[in-house]
Amino acid sequence: QKLLKLFRVQFVATTNDPTEDLKDHGKINETDVTPTFRPDKLYNFDSKYIEELSKVVGYPLNDLDSFQKALEERLDFFKSKGCKITDHGFRSFPKAYATYEQAKSLYLKRDSLTSEEKDSLFGYLLVFLMKEYKKRGLLMQIHFSVIRNINTPMYKKLGVDMGF
Repeated sequence: QKLLKLFRVQFVATTNDPTEDLKDHGKINETDVTPTFRPDKLYNFDSKYIEELSKVVGYPLNDLDSFQKALEERLDFFKSKGCKITDHGFRSFPKAYATYEQAKSLYLKRDSLTSEEKDSLFGYLLVFLMKEYKKRGLLMQIHFSVIRNINTPMYKKLGVDMGF
């Protein structure tokens, strides 16, 4: 807080996962502190992570429609907390984009997707999120060619996505 005041910082955007409660956002003295929607963990379609998201929204995410509804609700929540920016980090753009019907089927078998199927579902999700961002007037920032967790000793010490 002292640094924010010393340097007269007016705006801080934090990086936040869609599952976070954002309880510490708002104002610190004269500084607006807003969340940034960082959905990178969604792109793995990991059942454990989807279960975590399910607990946050309070209903099962058994199909694509419920999954999309949960994302819409989380985006609305982030927007209500002052979110203006979305922040994405991924290695490369998808090579394929599933249709809605294809994505429905792929989502149901998300634990056993081939790399091509996962890429196609990622493509669908990326386009879906872009449309939702546009509806809410949110900016989209992309970190392209992200390579995560390349420092093995720090990865073992601190865990995933800690900046090493």
